[in-house]
Amino acid sequence: MELIKSNLHTHTTLSDGEHSVEENVETAIERGFVSLGISDHSYVDGDGDYTIGKGNEEKYVSEVRRVIKKYEGTFDLFCGAEVDYYSEIDRSLYDYIIGSVHTVKIEGQHRGVDWGGEYTQGIIRDFCGGDHVELCKMYYENVMEHAEKNKPDIMGHFDLVTKFHSFDEDERYYDVALGALREVMKHVKRFEVNTGAVAVNIRKDPYPSKILLAEILRLGGTVVLSADCHNRKHLGFGFEEAAKMLKEIGFTSIDRLTKQGFVSDPL
Repeated sequence: MELIKSNLHTHTTLSDGEHSVEENVETAIERGFVSLGISDHSYVDGDGDYTIGKGNEEKYVSEVRRVIKKYEGTFDLFCGAEVDYYSEIDRSLYDYIIGSVHTVKIEGQHRGVDWGGEYTQGIIRDFCGGDHVELCKMYYENVMEHAEKNKPDIMGHFDLVTKFHSFDEDERYYDVALGALREVMKHVKRFEVNTGAVAVNIRKDPYPSKILLAEILRLGGTVVLSADCHNRKHLGFGFEEAAKMLKEIGFTSIDRLTKQGFVSDPL
């Protein structure tokens, strides 16, 4: 069955993306997508350089809605946001939100879990007594609280802390990660399968890991395909391979947002 293409995790020049909303729409149409969602980063106090910026929420939504109106009747475009654990938003403004955690706060400062492999190892060395599990506990605590408090429509790159494979993803790590996953799934059932790091040659496989995906399936969760796209050339990157992986794990469908809400497309 041919894959129905859609992407809800798309960044633009309104935050840290390289192309405008309209440029992303043009590429999506060229590549046979049926829909696209714009999900720029919500503002994070003290760590906002890559976000839409302080006080710009309504301006951001207005621009995305302008483009939605332009393509109305010809292409389905949705206004979303990638909402950080440390963000506050007006949820009523959005068609959907992706819930993500990018940092932990240590000694009052944001420490990014996706700022590079050496940086992550430095956090473990300098603040976690050399024990990677301590960092993972902090990260996944934020993920669990985010899910419970904000109940996003989609959980974003669930295991981002493993982005650079900066530590051994051992049994102790998976005890923490799987425990967090089970708690998250009390509040959120839909997870993105995110190919963004694969597109830029940082990872070979998408997030979440196959072990976590198998548990999501076992617990009745669902998935969406996501490019986490910061450059429009990566729209849809690795989707076919990700869909094949999901079928091998046992998934039979992928969720997709429509004007009537989320639907499940068979794999």
